Amino acid sequence: MVFWLIFSAIVLAQSAHNLFVKRKCKKRSFRFWDKDYHNQHLVTISDIKHYYENHHNDNCSLDVDETTWSDLELDRLFNRINYCHTSIGEEYLYNADCKIKLDN
Repeated sequence: MVFWLIFSAIVLAQSAHNLFVKRKCKKRSFRFWDKDYHNQHLVTISDIKHYYENHHNDNCSLDVDETTWSDLELDRLFNRINYCHTSIGEEYLYNADCKIKLDN
């Protein structure tokens, strides 16, 4: 009898803990995708150009020039799609956005 009481208490506690963790995770992901949260973390392109500048002589791709970049307002697009957590990820994303891959 005591065994079943302890067992059911453990199962109930584990279920409550799992529910709490699931709700916390869901709340965190909604906050992350919220527009207000995302707009607070806008990136200036001059801060993240380093990777692109070091790798921009790649022969298997074309680069988007500065005039085209500014005409198409790709800074705004970059900030809109940038959900990177690190500056390294932001630099790589910028590099990928600036390159037009050529199929061989």
